Amino acid sequence: MTKLFYRFSLIFCFFYGPVALAQINVPQDPSLLRANQFFNATIGDQARLYNGREYNFYFGLEGMAYFQSRLFDEKAQVVFDGVYYERIPLIFDLFKQKLITLLPSPIIKMELAMERVKSFTLYQHAFIHTELTVINRDNEKVTGFFDQIYLGKTKIFVKRTKRVHETVGTQAMKKYFTDKNFFFLQLKDKIYEFNGESNFFALFGERKNDLKKYLKQQKVKFRDDPEQAMVMVAAYYDKSFS
Repeated sequence: MTKLFYRFSLIFCFFYGPVALAQINVPQDPSLLRANQFFNATIGDQARLYNGREYNFYFGLEGMAYFQSRLFDEKAQVVFDGVYYERIPLIFDLFKQKLITLLPSPIIKMELAMERVKSFTLYQHAFIHTELTVINRDNEKVTGFFDQIYLGKTKIFVKRTKRVHETVGTQAMKKYFTDKNFFFLQLKDKIYEFNGESNFFALFGERKNDLKKYLKQQKVKFRDDPEQAMVMVAAYYDKSFS
């Protein structure tokens, strides 16, 4: 917090009162005291959030590293150290698996301490930190943040990540982000990983043809919007067969 506070103080003093850089380490400096008061008044109960590392956007890579958007979701929510915070500006770096927020001054972007984050909601998607025991991975335990795209008797989780790929062109090497998502279905208290339409339907056993028929009746093609199709199928299964 000390390092962050002094960085904030520099910005405050720049806008709200000149102070020589040589004076920043002098506790009695009036501008520094005003910065301290402004910092505490502005941040208040949210102070515990702002103790991570400063964050910088990527440069020189094509594509996007973030979930949904590079723009901060001003209506995001997070449970941090067991405390619920709402209307916290957040973006989610899928490559680093880091939540990024803004100080009251938008000049400074900061990583949240992810080991202290239990859950968060971003662009109306609810993420939770948990551990899944995956049956068709020889009961391997998969830990991390999962997007809960459907929560009924049946549940669907998505672990969203990004990877960096490199290609060598005629003039230079290019680096770019690509999606790498992992899908999990919880069915009758057992969790399975799946990767594709046929693999998904196969997990429903003897009901798979009924579920395919339902999706066709709704004029929804799995390949056009896989996640919407998954949610519709799971909801129909819960209503009709579970």
